[in-house]
Amino acid sequence: MGDGHEYRIPVDALEGVKDSMNPSANGSVNPSMNGSMNASELPSLESSMERSSAMAAYNRQLLEPLTSVIEHQQETIRNQAEQIGRLSAELEAARATPHQSSSWWAFWRH
Repeated sequence: MGDGHEYRIPVDALEGVKDSMNPSANGSVNPSMNGSMNASELPSLESSMERSSAMAAYNRQLLEPLTSVIEHQQETIRNQAEQIGRLSAELEAARATPHQSSSWWAFWRH
């Protein structure tokens, strides 16, 4: 199942996560449900934005190696499909050409 790859996330990519792990004083505030915000709700929004940014960075760190593997596999598949097409055409051409002799050494008898 494993292919020997190990994925690591640098510590500096998670620095922002440590600060945002402390919940705000008012955890029940949902800025999307309230059209106007007062000053007490601002720290919650900032904390939420920090968490969102940290999560986006974390997800990017996780997904970049996988997307590069997928892109490499797509290139490999495309190259193999082209080679299969060329080999199929060569095989058809070889089958269409009449054989002069069934023995490979018959050429040297003349």
